[in-house]
Amino acid sequence: MKHRLTIAVALALVAIGVTVADENLSSGPKVGDQIPGPFHCMQVKNADNPSWDGTSQCLVCQNGGRSVAMIFAREVNEPLTGLLKKLDSEVAKSDKKMGAFIVLLTKDEAAEKKLKEIATKEKITHVSLATMENPSGPPEYKVAKDADVTVVLYKAQKVEANRAYKKGEFNDKAVAEVLSDLPKIAGK
Repeated sequence: MKHRLTIAVALALVAIGVTVADENLSSGPKVGDQIPGPFHCMQVKNADNPSWDGTSQCLVCQNGGRSVAMIFAREVNEPLTGLLKKLDSEVAKSDKKMGAFIVLLTKDEAAEKKLKEIATKEKITHVSLATMENPSGPPEYKVAKDADVTVVLYKAQKVEANRAYKKGEFNDKAVAEVLSDLPKIAGK
C-alpha cells in the first residue's frame, strides 16, 4: 500500500509538471577534493585580462589561490544569467579576493556570440565567460553528461560546495541554493 501511494504521488507531481531533482546526480570534483588542475577553454570575455578574449587560456590558473565560483553549463537560461549577474556583483565587492567563471560546454557555433550578448546586455564585467567544444568538459573534472549545470565553489584549490542540476532543474530556487553556499568561499 505504501509503495502504491509513493508511485501515485510521483505520478501526480509529474502530471502537474513539478520537477523532482535527482539528489544523487554527481558532477564535477567532490566537496573536500582538490581542483583536478588546469584546463584550457576559449575565452569569450576575460574579466581580468581582456587581451585574452578570443584565445585559449586556463581560468583555473588565472584565478590562482582566490576563492572561485566555477560553472559548467550546456546552455544559458534566465536563471543562469541571473546567477551570473549576482556573482558579478559579489566578485566586484570582494576586491579581487574572489573570482568566477562559466564554461559553456557546447559545439554550438553561436555560443560565443550568445555569451558576448549576455555580457553586454547584463553588464557582466567581473565574471569570465568561456566556451569549450568538448560537451563532456575537461576529462579530469568528470562533468556528468546528465548535468545541464554544474557549480563548483572552491577556496585555495579545495572544493567547498558542489551542486549539479539536470536539464530543466536550474531555476530560481537553484540560484538561491548556489548563493547560499557562497559564504563557504567568501569567508563571511
